[in-house]
Amino acid sequence: MKRNDNCALLYNPAKLATSGWNLGIQMSSGRYYYPVSGHSITHQDYLLEAIEFLKKRPDVHALGGRVINVGTDKLSKAIAAACNTAFAMGGVYYRIATAPKQVNVVGLGLYSRELYDSIGPYDSTIARSGDWEFNYRAWSRQFKMYINPAMKTWLYVRSSYKAVFIQQFRTGYWKVRVWAMHPRSLLPRHAIPAVFVLWLLTIPVALIIGTKTLLIDSIPMFLYSAGVIHGTLKAVRERVKWYLVVPGFLAIHLGYGIGFLAGLIKWRKLLISRKFP
Repeated sequence: MKRNDNCALLYNPAKLATSGWNLGIQMSSGRYYYPVSGHSITHQDYLLEAIEFLKKRPDVHALGGRVINVGTDKLSKAIAAACNTAFAMGGVYYRIATAPKQVNVVGLGLYSRELYDSIGPYDSTIARSGDWEFNYRAWSRQFKMYINPAMKTWLYVRSSYKAVFIQQFRTGYWKVRVWAMHPRSLLPRHAIPAVFVLWLLTIPVALIIGTKTLLIDSIPMFLYSAGVIHGTLKAVRERVKWYLVVPGFLAIHLGYGIGFLAGLIKWRKLLISRKFP
């Protein structure tokens, strides 16, 4: 900052990403803004690719690229490889994009100031999933959002299973809060991990009831095992150890699922009071 006059350090008392984004955007004057993640590295041609795309599609108000998870050591690289599979994260397009496509959410993308001024700022009462809530408002109001895989960002993942579990727990927990705010915002991929956790709780009951019940209850186990195998085969293409990848899937799914269930308990009264489709 001493050497350049085009940057500034802002105090963010709430210590939340959403409040930080709002502070930065309020100081900006450009037609677009790009909330860069402190856990990511942006490709040197990212903005160039974005400008070229937006010149051709001036009707687009939000534009993101391919988000590629990376790690710094053996364990975090295995976790990153797991996160790069559709099985881990539900196939959200910005993680698996291969061609430009209109979407309902962009990851680590650019947004037009017109969009921000139209739908309002990021909700700083949401500790996590604030970007999803903002994207949902943009999509529900018919603003066009695209993914251009030529634009790339590398996102560093947490470096331990415990850290991943906590991160996903918080994400699942706050996703319920967003659902309570926007009843139509919930997608199947948001709820499946919670269903998975509930199914795990039925296994002891099935063991007590008998063989037939256990046999029926084992069907989801075979389906999940097949998903783990398929996801692991994809992940090991990144030259990581398979036995480090598998616990990564469990940390992601269990953390998110338990967090989602905790959110249902926390905001049950608000959920009951809202009209859901």
